[in-house]
Amino acid sequence: MEINTYNYCKLKKSLMKTLNYLLMIALTVLLHIAANSQTFVKVTNTPLNEPMEAIGSTWGDFDDDGDLDIFINAWAPSINNPLCYGRLFQNNCNGDFTRITSIPGNILKDVGTWAGGASWIDYNNDGFIDLYTSHDGGRNNSLYQNNGDGTFTQITDLIVVNDQAYTRGHTWGDLNNDGWLDLFLGNDGGNSIHQSDFLYLSTGPYSWIQITTGDLVNDNARTQGFCFGDYDNDGFLDIYTSLNQLHKN
Repeated sequence: MEINTYNYCKLKKSLMKTLNYLLMIALTVLLHIAANSQTFVKVTNTPLNEPMEAIGSTWGDFDDDGDLDIFINAWAPSINNPLCYGRLFQNNCNGDFTRITSIPGNILKDVGTWAGGASWIDYNNDGFIDLYTSHDGGRNNSLYQNNGDGTFTQITDLIVVNDQAYTRGHTWGDLNNDGWLDLFLGNDGGNSIHQSDFLYLSTGPYSWIQITTGDLVNDNARTQGFCFGDYDNDGFLDIYTSLNQLHKN
């Protein structure tokens, strides 16, 4: 079965959120495609099966050609091991992917060392999706701005990448409906350090403030899973965490 059976390459970006058949990737880096609405078939003839210390992944059309590419993050304490590098795979629009091994901006090697979750988001509303990655171990999280020409620039002067957090994962969403993305960081720190979660509210382009009051950011727990969602349909995103806590916006 070929991925292009579902004509992913013909889809516009505006329709990608409503795909009836979702591509899924496990942490063992095994690709599955939907055979129908209820079952999946493992794809074995793909470079996505290459061995690596995978921990997180995110789909997005980073080259703006109408098909979904994928970035895979790696969890490891050393950047000297190639298995610990992040990997970017470009969709060839024919049911196959090409691993990008060299790209200006050092996006692939910088994201090693205790990396966690990853997400494609257009943080500056310029029409090109950027890459944000989480890091544990008291390291700064990383933001790579998409230049729109196949290259990325690492952003290092914003509050959202100067937190020295113990972040396992993150999620972006517009909490106050102002058109700018806000950021929630789920922090861990292991048995010795229980770091509270971080919430950054955007105040406009390239600017956030950290919210330090409220139960959501003062839990001193080990949050590893969470999601935004408008559970009560009031038009505002709420958040649910793996601590079995629901926080209403």
